[in-house]
Amino acid sequence: MAHLGTRIFQYEASQYIKMHANLSADLGGFGQWRRIQAHELAELLSPDGRVVDPEMANYRKIVFGSDAYVTHPETMVSAALHYDELWKRIGVPQETVREIMGGTVAKWLGIELEQ
Repeated sequence: MAHLGTRIFQYEASQYIKMHANLSADLGGFGQWRRIQAHELAELLSPDGRVVDPEMANYRKIVFGSDAYVTHPETMVSAALHYDELWKRIGVPQETVREIMGGTVAKWLGIELEQ
């Protein structure tokens, strides 16, 4: 699913992510996601909207980068730094961050990433 939708659809999109085992969403663009705060993202991806899942199951269904600003790589770097700061604020473990920021997609493509 692309970007979990715009602001008005993010709640519904996050519910689909939680309900469907094989549905993932990307954080490809800066747009709406740049406006989201860490606590809002945590609420969207937490199992009950109040507590961060210690297994990070819903976070593991998020992937970075798909279609945003491919002709402007500096924007992707800025976006990656922005998301990295969000993950730190939320307390997402580094292992899960590595999956979000490329590890999951690498597995889908059969690519081995360096640790």
